[in-house]
Amino acid sequence: MVEENLRKKYRAYTGMQPPEEKVWFSPITQPRLHIVKYKGYIVKGYTCRLSVEGPRELLQMAVDAGLGGKNSQGFGCVKLAE
Repeated sequence: MVEENLRKKYRAYTGMQPPEEKVWFSPITQPRLHIVKYKGYIVKGYTCRLSVEGPRELLQMAVDAGLGGKNSQGFGCVKLAE
């Protein structure tokens, strides 16, 4: 689901089809569940360190726009690790 959402963001932003190569997500740390109440709605989210591999264009979109849904509410933020 996360990969398809990333591809939709790419299409919406660029107006072009995203690269066909697959994006691979591998958790490095155990994902931690966070439950937040936002404008009367319960939102479940997770935090963890991920290793992500795939086409450069999609990886850049992940950094610029975030992963998953609810990005405009501050969810899905990505921070590059060194």
